Amino acid sequence: MSFDSVAESFLDVVRLLDEYNVSNTSRYDYRVLAAGVERAVIVQFGGVAFERTMSAAGNPRRINSPWNLVAELYIPYRGIDTIGEDAADEMQLILDHVDKYPTLNGASGVTNAFITIVSEPLPFDNNSRWTVITLTCVVNESSTAADAE
Repeated sequence: MSFDSVAESFLDVVRLLDEYNVSNTSRYDYRVLAAGVERAVIVQFGGVAFERTMSAAGNPRRINSPWNLVAELYIPYRGIDTIGEDAADEMQLILDHVDKYPTLNGASGVTNAFITIVSEPLPFDNNSRWTVITLTCVVNESSTAADAE
C-alpha cells in the first residue's frame, strides 16, 4: 500500500458524511478552496516510520507502516469571536466520524487509524475567508514481504 492509498481511504471515510464529497476534499490540491465550497478537507503526507520484523528464513517479513496523515480542515472564517466554537463543532464532527471507522472502512492492510493531534484553529491567512484546523491521523498498515535472497 502507498500513502496515496491510505489518504484516499481516509477521504472515502470523510466523504461518507453529508457535508463532504469529491468537490470539497482532495489530496494536496488547494484549488478546492477556490471552487466556491463551504468547507473542505485537504490531505497531505506527514511522514512514516517503517517498522520491519524479521522472521526465520523462508517466512515472510512483517512490515508495519505507521503513516502520518495531515488533514487540513477548512471552514468559513466568521470572525475572531466565533472561531473557537465554529472550529470545535466541525472538528468534533470529523473526529467522531473517523472514530467509527478504525480501519478506514476495511481498507486493505489498515489495522487502525486514529486522529491523535488537533491544532488550534487559526485564520488561514490575514485576508482569508477560511479558518484552518490541522488534524493528524496515524494510520497503521500491516503487510508482509517475502525475502528475495
